Amino acid sequence: MDAFLNLWKKSSEHDFKYSLATSLLQKLCRDERKNFVISPLSLGTCLGMVLLGMKGKTRKELLDFMKASDENSLHSAFETLLSDDKSPFKIANKVLADKSCVIREESEASLKTKYKAEIDSVDFTRSAKEIEDQINTWVANKTNKRIPKLISENSLKPDHILVLLNAIYFKATWLHEFSPLREKENFKLRSGDVIKANFMMKSSSSFGYGESDSLRLAKIPYEEQNVYMVAAIPKDEEKHIDDVIAGMSISELASTIESVEQQPGTIVALTMPKFKIAYDFEDLPKNLKGLGVNKMFIRGECDLGNLFSKVKDEPFVSEIIHKAVIEVNEKTTEATAATLIGCRVGCAPNRGPPPRRIALRLDRPFCFWILSGDNVVPFVGICADPTS
Repeated sequence: MDAFLNLWKKSSEHDFKYSLATSLLQKLCRDERKNFVISPLSLGTCLGMVLLGMKGKTRKELLDFMKASDENSLHSAFETLLSDDKSPFKIANKVLADKSCVIREESEASLKTKYKAEIDSVDFTRSAKEIEDQINTWVANKTNKRIPKLISENSLKPDHILVLLNAIYFKATWLHEFSPLREKENFKLRSGDVIKANFMMKSSSSFGYGESDSLRLAKIPYEEQNVYMVAAIPKDEEKHIDDVIAGMSISELASTIESVEQQPGTIVALTMPKFKIAYDFEDLPKNLKGLGVNKMFIRGECDLGNLFSKVKDEPFVSEIIHKAVIEVNEKTTEATAATLIGCRVGCAPNRGPPPRRIALRLDRPFCFWILSGDNVVPFVGICADPTS
């Protein structure tokens, strides 16, 4: 889409498109040694909504992290994406504001027009339990019940003044259906242990294929236009995918992914496991602080002056909750995610030669991206164990 394309061109190479996804992916590659999946699109949408209300150094810090110096283009990009009724990504946003505060008219208008957000006035002091139930019901409905509970009991406190919510749901059919293998096949874990897993296989000239110095990659299209999965595995069988990804720059990884295309006269024989991953991204504020985003989490330093015209005390971002689920089988991919950002005011917590055949087996831990033509990364993760 033009808005994303314009913003992408203003950023350094592919940095805007991949910055959030790659920064968090690399952080998790360093910290985790297990399955995970996250939605940079879901998290980025929530961060975009809170960015609307930021001023000064708080605003600059988040913009720098997202590699988007042009804030207006960033908001317009999300507006364009959310206005696309034909998109396979079903996205919903919601804002719960305490009745004691007043959101500025221009910020409220932007939340409604650019982010298509519903805005409700609530009473966190008297109705925290009911609001928690309301949040979980909303998320469950928007994620096709794949995320039945985003927020746990007693998470909301009387000094909460704002909750920003995003949910995204995606289900797509492979352009060419895979064939399940009759027998379970070997999958080698990071530890070196070998387990048996359910695999599927497809040979197709519609698959893209690419290589870098360290990775072999396949691009797998869905029926939905301009939507595809890219899967990557280390070239060197002795190296681990998380170590390889963590050692690449944003631009290097982006260029590698973008270079994966169909190759004329080439058939790619792809064998990969079926898998399902559910992941709860714990302590996201700590992870973002480790990536240079600090001020929005500090009471007295967080500047939300563009958000409220009336607010008690000094608001700050007190928590970010993010959950994601993906299931991949021979016919479809189903993925969903939800994000919550909470703000408080209390204490901080052609027929020619025979086609060339390329065989690629994802029988070791691999990385996957679900991408679209919108210059945005909706989902990314690591499959370390397809049976877990």
